[in-house]
Amino acid sequence: MMRFIINFFVIFTLSNTQVVFAEIKNKELLKNIFDGCIEEDIDSSLKIGQLFEYCACFTNKMSQSLTIEELMRLEFEAKQDEEKVFQNEKFSNAVIQCASNLYK
Repeated sequence: MMRFIINFFVIFTLSNTQVVFAEIKNKELLKNIFDGCIEEDIDSSLKIGQLFEYCACFTNKMSQSLTIEELMRLEFEAKQDEEKVFQNEKFSNAVIQCASNLYK
């Protein structure tokens, strides 16, 4: 029983630690995400303020849900096949949530 409690504590601690590290706090990386978003031809009908709002939302969602390693993998995948990044659930959720905010 004691071994179970110790194992549970270790697993619980590690799983909680993982959640803490799932946030990107590096300003340079976040600026690169934002700048890359602004440079994309997302929707020509968007006003510049809407584009900034979308990209700020997208950068925020990505920073909260990805680790730096996941972000690097996404960038690598995007260079190979741009459509492949939409298969990533965290990426596609950020796109959908932020795009839908523009139409509320």
